Amino acid sequence: MVNCCLYRMIHGLRIKDGKATYVSRYVKTSRLKQEEFLGGAKFMKIGDLKGLFGLLMFNMQMLRGKLKVLDLSYGDGTANTALVYHDGKLLALQEADKPCEPISYLSFA
Repeated sequence: MVNCCLYRMIHGLRIKDGKATYVSRYVKTSRLKQEEFLGGAKFMKIGDLKGLFGLLMFNMQMLRGKLKVLDLSYGDGTANTALVYHDGKLLALQEADKPCEPISYLSFA
């Protein structure tokens, strides 16, 4: 099981005719998909970057990428900064990563 606190969710609230409807969806980033497939956390977290252990974790991350244990070509971020609707798609963004299409518009309809 992957720790959901490390990943972001999109929350939506719709108020119509005096009723509120709440929905939430995980942002299915490349990082989350890979860690679900591998059965646990394999990417560095910001708290890992401390002292000699942090240096070791950074080198492990690079080694996992070079050995193709992790696929870094689709990004490794958490898509936790902003949402933008572009070209008919809802994209989740993080400054240091590629845009992620977490959900289709119909998921919130």
